[in-house]
Amino acid sequence: MDQIQTLILTFVLTTVIGGFLGAWFQRWAWKRQVRLDQAGQSYADLNAIFEELTVLVDSRYFALFKWNQALAEECLSMSSRNESTRMP
Repeated sequence: MDQIQTLILTFVLTTVIGGFLGAWFQRWAWKRQVRLDQAGQSYADLNAIFEELTVLVDSRYFALFKWNQALAEECLSMSSRNESTRMP
């Protein structure tokens, strides 16, 4: 009878301790996964903001470049007109 009690006690303790360990590891893994998902979402959000900012800066830079080129051509044509109208 002593062996049966030992066997039952061992089974119960193993089941209880195993259950607690399993629950603890599962909770730990779940918390870790939640942190990783949050970090991934933050990365995706920041990447989207960066992409939008890049597009805006690129379009503004291109518009400024075109404006600068037009201004340079206008100044060049004005100076050539002024030189052709000068009296020798």
